[in-house]
Amino acid sequence: SYFNENQYPDEAKREEIANACNAVIQKPGKKLSDLERVTSLKVYNWFANRRKEIKRRANIAAILESHGIDVQSPGGHSNSDDVDGNDYSEQDTWQVRNGEEEEGRSSEGGREAEKV
Repeated sequence: SYFNENQYPDEAKREEIANACNAVIQKPGKKLSDLERVTSLKVYNWFANRRKEIKRRANIAAILESHGIDVQSPGGHSNSDDVDGNDYSEQDTWQVRNGEEEEGRSSEGGREAEKV
């Protein structure tokens, strides 16, 4: 929801998002480890990777459309549909969970930041 509001949050907003994420994943009576804790840097990377993925999908859709191809995406949307960043598929989730993360995403931070 934060991403839909603003794809380029400033440092203060990234801190707010990180704190909100930490509040959700915090278990009562147990402190989050450094690997579990969502930081503003992890939020920054998550947002950057999400923007990159949206741009990549839009470019692929444009190329396919220029060749007269209308292919259904895993989410059931055609390539000509507007790309809003909400059509992450189970395959995308599997890739992140199995270490096939996008370049620039830290291996320890990608999974926690994905929850944003």
